[in-house]
Amino acid sequence: MIVAGFYTNEKYRLLAERMKASAEALGLKVCLKAYPDVKAWSHALKLKVAFIQEMLSDQKDSILYLDADTWLERRPDILLDQDNFDVALGYVLPNHPHGCALFFRNNPKVKALVDLWMKMFDRHPGIRLDETLLEYALDEGKQNGLVVKHLPPAYGWMRNMDRRFPGAQPVIHHLGAG
Repeated sequence: MIVAGFYTNEKYRLLAERMKASAEALGLKVCLKAYPDVKAWSHALKLKVAFIQEMLSDQKDSILYLDADTWLERRPDILLDQDNFDVALGYVLPNHPHGCALFFRNNPKVKALVDLWMKMFDRHPGIRLDETLLEYALDEGKQNGLVVKHLPPAYGWMRNMDRRFPGAQPVIHHLGAG
């Protein structure tokens, strides 16, 4: 598995470096990429999908995509030790994925899903959230045998979540620096 992410400016470069250090401290491979010419947040959302497509086509490992303002606090055991799913992600609401940490097993079904996710930007031009478009693509992908794992809240941890999930130990922490 490769931990992968990108950044668009100096603020996010510093955050991405923290993400990289946290993954490397756990013995994980990391790929970071700079896209300094991105001016609008909405463009970065589509860029996320293009980056994941590129990562899946450029190498054979599975991808754990992390937003630049996300870091690993513990080894992501579910992602490293289980192989009975194609995609793994957390959910903020029942039908709204949390896009800060997304796992993609590198296989043809997943590549087709990510291609479909990219097409969703054209199919639904009025929807700007990449997570909503991902959910649409996942709905179609599941009809084609894609297996989706719902990750526990510890894999998309944010400030004050300990109030809702006392005793949980964060694995992936998301700052939400936007």
